[in-house]
Amino acid sequence: MRPSPSYATLQLAPGQLMHLPLSRSATLEVRHGRVWVTASGDLHDHFLHAGDSLQLRPGEGVLLGAESGSAVALVRPASALGRLFGRLSAALSRTPRPAAPPDSAPAVAG
Repeated sequence: MRPSPSYATLQLAPGQLMHLPLSRSATLEVRHGRVWVTASGDLHDHFLHAGDSLQLRPGEGVLLGAESGSAVALVRPASALGRLFGRLSAALSRTPRPAAPPDSAPAVAG
């Protein structure tokens, strides 16, 4: 079983601006409408339509603006601990179990 990512869906009115502080990496997915995205450290602005996505890095200051009524999802990967648990579970399910030790056979006198 793999840990699922967490996400938040945001509704924006036409012309609305929103600041998104990021402490972890995330993917911005546009579900509806058209948005403008600018991030600190990125020399380019991004114009995204429904179905587009943009990878955002931790520590970036992100400014998001809606050109029309829009819905976006901020998707964050599962936690590092959750990912580690998922990898360990998968590895353990693939690892063969050791055979039980055979019963001791009686000693044969010879």
